[in-house]
Amino acid sequence: MAFDGLFLRHFVDLLKTKIIGSRINSIGQIDNNYFIFSLWNNTSFNFISSLEPGNCYINIDNSKVNVNKEYSHFLNILKTHISKGEIIDFNIINNDRIIEIKIKTINEINDEIIKHLYIELLGKFTNMILTKDDLSIIDAFKRISSNEKTKQIILPGFKYTFPLNPLKKDPYIEIDDEITSNYIQNYYGVSPLLEREIIYRKNIESVINDLKNSKKVYIYKLDNKMEYHFIPLYHLKEEPTTFDYLEGIKYFYNEKLNHHIFKQKTNAISQVCNQQIAKHKKTLAKLLIELDSYKDNYLNQEYGNLLFTYYDLGEIQGDYFVIDEENKIPIDSNISISENAKRYFKIYTKNQKSIPYLNEYIEKSKHQIEYFENILDELTYSNDESIEQIKEELASLGLFKVQNKGKKAKRKINLLTFTSKNGTLISVGRNNIQNEYLTFEYAKFYETFFHVKDYSGAHVVVHSQSLDEDTIRMAANLAAYYSKAKYSSSVPIDYTQVKNVKKHPSNLPGKVLIKNFKTIYIDPYDPAK
Repeated sequence: MAFDGLFLRHFVDLLKTKIIGSRINSIGQIDNNYFIFSLWNNTSFNFISSLEPGNCYINIDNSKVNVNKEYSHFLNILKTHISKGEIIDFNIINNDRIIEIKIKTINEINDEIIKHLYIELLGKFTNMILTKDDLSIIDAFKRISSNEKTKQIILPGFKYTFPLNPLKKDPYIEIDDEITSNYIQNYYGVSPLLEREIIYRKNIESVINDLKNSKKVYIYKLDNKMEYHFIPLYHLKEEPTTFDYLEGIKYFYNEKLNHHIFKQKTNAISQVCNQQIAKHKKTLAKLLIELDSYKDNYLNQEYGNLLFTYYDLGEIQGDYFVIDEENKIPIDSNISISENAKRYFKIYTKNQKSIPYLNEYIEKSKHQIEYFENILDELTYSNDESIEQIKEELASLGLFKVQNKGKKAKRKINLLTFTSKNGTLISVGRNNIQNEYLTFEYAKFYETFFHVKDYSGAHVVVHSQSLDEDTIRMAANLAAYYSKAKYSSSVPIDYTQVKNVKKHPSNLPGKVLIKNFKTIYIDPYDPAK
C-alpha cells in the first residue's frame, strides 16, 4: 500500500494551507467507516477520512457526497464537540500514519477551548480519537481496553498516548549510512512499496529528496491493481501517469470511494437476494420431500382394489389382511374390510389431487430461486443507473425500501448499445427492468431477439430485419457475455423474431418463453476488446 507515513507526511504538508483556517460546517458518515467533514475556507470542500481496515486514507474532495442519516454514537460525539469549530493546526505525528487536527471551539460559557482529533491510519488498528487539550480522551471511534500491539488504552478519561516505536529514526531528520536493509524496521513511514524502491535505487537519500520536492503523483496501472506515490517508482519498470498532487489523490481515492459506495449498494441488494434464495431453497426442499412421500401413492389404490376384490377370500391376521403370502395389506382392525378399502381410495384420491399443486409450487420455487440468482448475476455488469432500477424492482415486490421523493416523472431507461460492422444497432438490457422495456416496449415485432439458452442473462435485440453472419455472432456474443454463462465455452444462444417472444407464465420480470427459434454456439469474449 502506498499510503505510508512518508507519503502521508508529504500529503499533509501539501494540504496544510487549505485545511488550516477552515471551519467545520458539518460532519457526517457515508457508512460506519467513512467520515465526511464539510469544511469552509473561502470555498466549501470535503475532508474525507476512511477508517476501513486495509483501505484507510484521508482525502479532500469538492464533489457532493450523500451521507448516511443514521448517526453513530461517535459521530454524535464529534458533532457535539467540534462542529462549527476552526481548524488551527494540521500535522503528522513523527512520520507515522497518525494525523493530528487541532480545533478551536467555544464551550457552553463562550470560552475558547482547544480539542484534538487524532486519525490513526494503522491498517487493522485504524482509529479516530477525540481528546481535550490535555490529551484526556473524550471518546474514540474504537474503544480499546488494552492493545498489545500499540500499547494503548483508548477509553474516555484516559490520557491519549502515541503508538510510537522509539527505536525507529525519522528519515527527514536523520539518515544512517550504516543502514542498508530492513528500512521498514529502522525508519518511520517506510512501506514495503517504498522499501523496494529504496533497495532498487540503493540510496534512501535520493528517495527522501524526491519526496521533499515533489508536487506530482505517479500512478502505475499493474494488471488488476494500481500503485501510486509522490515519487517515480523506477523498480516497477512501467510508465506512470502523472497528476498534480490534488488531482492525482482525487483520481485514485475517488475511484476507491465510488467503488466503496457502489459496493455498498450491491451488497444491500445481494443480501436481500441471498435471503430470498435461502428462503425459497428451504421451501423447495420441504416440497420435494413431501412430493417424494407420494411416490408410492399407487399402492393406496392397489390396496383398495385388492381389499374390495378379495374381502371375502382373505383373512384378518392382527393388523393385516392376508390374501396370500405375497399380499399382506396393512389395515385398521377396528373397521371393516370395505371401510379399509374406502380409506385407501380416499388417501389415494387426496394425494393425487395434491401432487399437481406440489409440482406447481415446486416450479414456482425454482423460478423464484432462478429469478433472484439472475439479479445477483446482473449486479456483476451493472452501473449506478441499473443498480437503482434493480432496487426499484425489489421495492415493487416489497423486498427493498427506497426513499420516497414524491411523485416523479417516468425515468428514461438507457440501454447498453453496440454497432455491428455493417452499422446495425444492437441493444442490451442489463437488468429485468431494462429487459422488459427493451423486448416488450422498445423493440419492433420484426426485429431479432437473442438470449442465452437455459441460463439467466440479458435480453439482446438487433434492430434490423436482415442479419448478416457478423451481426448474428456479435449479438450472440453479447447475450453470452452478459449472462451467467460468460465464463463458459460453446454457449448456446437462441434467437428469433421479437414477435415470437412472450412473457413467462410465472410473470416474473425479464423471464420469457420463445418459439420458432434458431440456435448458435459462441465462446464469449469481452465486447470492449
